[in-house]
Amino acid sequence: MKIAITGFFGSGKSSVSVILRNKGFSVDDFDELAKSCYHHDSPVYPQLVDIIADASILDAQHNIDPKKLSVLFFNNSTLKKEIETVIYHQLAAYVQSIDRPYYMAEVSVLYESGFDAYFDYVLMISSDIDIARKRVVQYRGYSEAEYNKRLSFQKDIQFKQSHSDAIIYNNTTPQELERQVDLWLQTMNLSPLSEMTSIK
Repeated sequence: MKIAITGFFGSGKSSVSVILRNKGFSVDDFDELAKSCYHHDSPVYPQLVDIIADASILDAQHNIDPKKLSVLFFNNSTLKKEIETVIYHQLAAYVQSIDRPYYMAEVSVLYESGFDAYFDYVLMISSDIDIARKRVVQYRGYSEAEYNKRLSFQKDIQFKQSHSDAIIYNNTTPQELERQVDLWLQTMNLSPLSEMTSIK
């Protein structure tokens, strides 16, 4: 079973991933996997460099600089889509190649990218929008306008909830969030021991 952990900006999906890792589970971060495609030893690196066709976006180690690339994306939506298509194809192939009793990954753009097609089960982390906004503004340094803009790029929260297999609500304390994660693990009958001893 391939399990996607998703949510929306500030809902707490990364917090759930941390809780799971602290309990001994392996949880991939798709944002980090996507960034790894920018490294010069990535199999899709040559293709990305050809598409970008601008040597100024390379850093001193000849890796693609995500910050410089984001500037190009801002003015060129076609380029952004072409790059994302290559990366998404690479990540989809990676997920399909996994052969384990179960696999977990945090996927921010699960529905937006179509990655839900490659997962068997979706756990959504949700919260009241005002609480999520306050978290992001208070702890991550975003303005309310920046938060609202980023949220506007994501699928509607109700859509995500209705298309998910389970929802954990993160409206109170970290302790309550962990309690809900424990309940979910019990429901799914998952343990890190079975994961680690059953990998083929």
